[in-house]
Amino acid sequence: EWMRQTRLLDFWTHEDWPIPIETSSRWIANRSDFAPSYVARCIAEIRKKDFRKAEEDIVQAIKIAPDWAELYALDAILQDHLGKHTERDRLLTTARNMNKKKPRAFVDVCDGIWRAQHTRYLEAKSRFLTASKHEPADCAAYGELALMLATCPKPEVRNPAGAAEAATAACEAASWNSWWCFDVLSVSYAAAGDFDRAAACVNRAKQAAPPEV
Repeated sequence: EWMRQTRLLDFWTHEDWPIPIETSSRWIANRSDFAPSYVARCIAEIRKKDFRKAEEDIVQAIKIAPDWAELYALDAILQDHLGKHTERDRLLTTARNMNKKKPRAFVDVCDGIWRAQHTRYLEAKSRFLTASKHEPADCAAYGELALMLATCPKPEVRNPAGAAEAATAACEAASWNSWWCFDVLSVSYAAAGDFDRAAACVNRAKQAAPPEV
C-alpha cells in the first residue's frame, strides 16, 4: 500500500527528488525486512552516482521481494553502470519474463533507457511505446520517448514533432502537474525551434518543481 501511494519508482524515472538517504537508513534500522526502504535508499544513491552502495541495496530488496519484477530492471541499469554487461542481460531477461505475467511499464522503460544509452535507438523507441501501452497513465514512457526523439544524434530517428507529441502525452498522463514533464516538453519544443513555447514550459516547470530541484 505504501508503494502504491508513494509511487516510489517515479523518483527515478520522473526525476523527482528522492527520499533522503538518512530517512531510508532510519527505516531500515527500524525494520530490516521491508523492501521499499532499500529501494528508496538505492534510488537516492543512484542520484549521487554511488552505484556500489545502490547495488547492495537493490540486491537486498530483491532478496526480500523476489517477485517484484521492477527491481530486476532497476538492478540491470545499475549493472550496466558498473560495466557488468552479462549480469545486466541476465537481469533484463528475468525482468522481461516476469513482466509477461503482469506487464508493468517500468520494466520496459528501464529496458528502453539502456538501449538508448547504447545507441540502439529504434529498439529503445519500441520499448517506450510498449511501456506506454502497458500503463497509459504513467508519464515515464512518453517522457523518455520524447527526450530520445528530441535529442537523438541520428537524423533518421530524431523527430522533434514526434517528441512534442509524446511530451504532451506525458503531461496529460501527469494531469499537467509534473515539473519533469513540462521540462521534457520544453526540450521538445526547443528541438523543433519553437522557443517561445519552450520558454513558457520552462517557467511552468519552475513553478511546479520543489525547491530542492
